[in-house]
Amino acid sequence: MIWAASAFCQAAEAQDPWSVLEELRGNLGARTLKAGFVQTYRPAGFTIGDRETGDLYLSLPDCVRWDYAEPYPKTFLLCQTTIHTWNPGDQAGRRFHLVDSDEPGIDLLRLRIEDLRLRYDANVEVKPEGILEIILSPRLADSTIAEARLTMDADRQLLSTLSYRDREGNLSRFEITDYLPADDADRFQPPADLDWLDQ
Repeated sequence: MIWAASAFCQAAEAQDPWSVLEELRGNLGARTLKAGFVQTYRPAGFTIGDRETGDLYLSLPDCVRWDYAEPYPKTFLLCQTTIHTWNPGDQAGRRFHLVDSDEPGIDLLRLRIEDLRLRYDANVEVKPEGILEIILSPRLADSTIAEARLTMDADRQLLSTLSYRDREGNLSRFEITDYLPADDADRFQPPADLDWLDQ
């Protein structure tokens, strides 16, 4: 049993991180998914941070949606290169048009592997219970993030956590659980009854 676990770890460590990431993204993009998330933002120099929860919807590689719950409900919808964000009960929402360099962390789920290779150096590590962690370090000195990490369950082949640390040491972390199939295509359309303010 010990030998088998050791052999598994050695095999996983020998994997190409880009192949692991490509497989992960293929699994996530095979169907539309809903999951729960816990987001923690920890400022540099602090041991604890702000915590928020909500639902995550994935229709990769095109769209990602975050519905944050109480006490500060809000929604972020990213499709292609446009982000819509709004709060329940508002009459207007905000709209942002992105370029690839504006989406640190999220680019890991959306950009082609060939493009990510130009941005990051990558390694894969094995954690307890067969968890695989991909660690990405930006190649460009002017990147807003210093490091990004994705963990995936070796059995389910789904994203468990996504975290990234910026150049100032602030850490953002998403823990993702309870994946379910989702068929509601309307989730990826911004509300038609809001006035959209371009930012």
